[in-house]
Amino acid sequence: MEETRQDRQRLLARNRKRRQRARQREHKALVGAKTLSFEIYQGTDQALQVLCKASELEPSELITVLVHNLHELVERDPSRFKELVSFKGVHCEHH
Repeated sequence: MEETRQDRQRLLARNRKRRQRARQREHKALVGAKTLSFEIYQGTDQALQVLCKASELEPSELITVLVHNLHELVERDPSRFKELVSFKGVHCEHH
């Protein structure tokens, strides 16, 4: 059976995609990428949406920025960090 031009294009596209995915896997391994998966509740989701809108960032970008900024804060001003991560004033059933 003879390969058509469309078959050839599909094969080339599939091979490009495989190489792209391999590069992405290599990059993620190199930088130590990790996937976080956790459950959040309605109040936290609402707060996250407000923060995303105010910052114009996607949730994962916002969380990344906050983690890095809090990391810098804990080293510069540990008492301020503790104040920010305390559950005082947070409406949460568990804390």
